Amino acid sequence: MLDPQLLRKKPEDTARILKTRNCDLDVARLQTLEERRKALQVRTEQLRNLRNTRSKAIGAAKAAGGDADALMAEVKELGGELEQCESRLNGVREEFTAIARQIPNLPHDTVPRGTDESDNREERRWGEAARKDFTPVDHAALGAALGMMDPKAAAALAGARFVVLSGALARLHRALAHFMLDLHTGEHGYTEVMTPFIVNSDTLYGTGQLPKFADDQFQLAGERGFQARRMRARWRNPDGGPEYLHTLNGSGVAVGRALVAVMENFQNADGTVTIPDVLRPHMNGEERIKPG
Repeated sequence: MLDPQLLRKKPEDTARILKTRNCDLDVARLQTLEERRKALQVRTEQLRNLRNTRSKAIGAAKAAGGDADALMAEVKELGGELEQCESRLNGVREEFTAIARQIPNLPHDTVPRGTDESDNREERRWGEAARKDFTPVDHAALGAALGMMDPKAAAALAGARFVVLSGALARLHRALAHFMLDLHTGEHGYTEVMTPFIVNSDTLYGTGQLPKFADDQFQLAGERGFQARRMRARWRNPDGGPEYLHTLNGSGVAVGRALVAVMENFQNADGTVTIPDVLRPHMNGEERIKPG
């Protein structure tokens, strides 16, 4: 979620940048909400101070043996108005937050502007692209030929967008995860953590999966289906100051995508897949995946 101060203090600038992501920001609505929030917050604080002052006066009047009925009536009236103001203030804040949650992150100034993928810019290239003396196939055809990738079985189990892996491809998928964990925990200072597979809606809002991907979530009945600001996830920089984290889901490695990349880039003319050297220790030393 964007820094609320950007939306409150620089809504026009934010709207201009968001245009590059084809997002229209209702600046007038945000400004109206911000004006209401300020007014309600001021009045709420005034009412709290008045109630506290009158409450102390009631105590003093009773201690002196005086009549506190008028003060008590005033405190009751102030309490009622305060309750209404707090409710309205919370409503304004919730509406503001609901709008903010729908807004995508702002692109960095160095990100090229464009309308489609043809406007993308290659930043860097590492290694040499694999050169094949045959016509390669995509991972779906390759997995089917190996007899180790079954989307129909997955659809029957869980619905579309899943696949059942078996044999060496299943092991390769696991090997990629093991390789990533060993690399990051052994060389990059990460701590390995095992978390629940099911999370609540607050966590999904915190990681940016909701509300944008609400229709793509699988929800459990009775249960309540990374953006650091939403979770208030911070770290201390070298100067000792707290800063919000920069987060990314699948920050170690997107295992499924890496599996596809390995299959397609390391395929051979005979339909086998060469296992990269770094993954072989996790594959019992096997050098190739062969049709099962």
